[in-house]
Amino acid sequence: MSTNYPSSLDTWSAKTDNVDTVYSADVNQPNDAAIALETKLGTGASTPTSGKLLRGSGTGTSDWGITLDTDGTLAGNSDTSVASQKAVRTYADTLTLTGWLPADGMTYASATTFTVSGDQTAKYSKGTKLKLTNSTVKYFYVVSSSYSSPNTTVTVTGGGDYSLASAAITSPYYSYSENPQGFPNYFSFTQTITAESGSVTTASGTIHFTMVGARVFFKSSIAVSSNGTGAIKLRATIPVSPASVNEYPMYGWNASTGLSLTGSVASTYIQISKYDNTYPVGDGHQIRVSGSYLI
Repeated sequence: MSTNYPSSLDTWSAKTDNVDTVYSADVNQPNDAAIALETKLGTGASTPTSGKLLRGSGTGTSDWGITLDTDGTLAGNSDTSVASQKAVRTYADTLTLTGWLPADGMTYASATTFTVSGDQTAKYSKGTKLKLTNSTVKYFYVVSSSYSSPNTTVTVTGGGDYSLASAAITSPYYSYSENPQGFPNYFSFTQTITAESGSVTTASGTIHFTMVGARVFFKSSIAVSSNGTGAIKLRATIPVSPASVNEYPMYGWNASTGLSLTGSVASTYIQISKYDNTYPVGDGHQIRVSGSYLI
């Protein structure tokens, strides 16, 4: 009688010495079962190893070549690893609770750029949020990314709040979530104030901005202590250049006079005028303008 394995498990009756008669089938069936088990497992020189799983490595062969991965960040990228249930749950909980996904290694290139290996332009699209450690924890928006073998160069902005330092970048994360844990509500940027004609003597400005995909939303507050000879239009720099110029209107008001203001986004600045297209400010005036534009 041959073995039932692997179609089903065998059932053998116990034998008692000097009582039961042992027939050839009683020996052949366990032998057949052992051969069937060996056939199912296959041949191979490897032996069981801690943290390894048995796999079929070819026709009639097997090895202990699968690693049980317990890394909760799932940072690896291997065809010979299987994540444990705990690792998958940790990864899912982290994503669900924080909104951040682990990113590949980043290398500093400049105060506003870093590189990553391979073509990762699809991952680092405009407006992608970043969290990383670069001496301290820092946050950025992706402005652009371009691939030139073998690396992708990613350009970022943190306004005036964050910039990259010439140091190691560790613990990198990226997010497409609306509000990943810890990400700032807005970035700030100190503006340079000038005029289309003449010279503004003393003025200051701060712009607060966010990004949603490729669109920048901003609010600018400008104080002109002494206008000097400034005329025609007031200008204030912006943190990220637009995709095209003078196509994105903005609106505001002069808090000192109560008059409404209008303007547009130019290549590196916003230009502002009064509702009737005259110069918008005088000495001691404070203005507020807001708008949005594509990059």
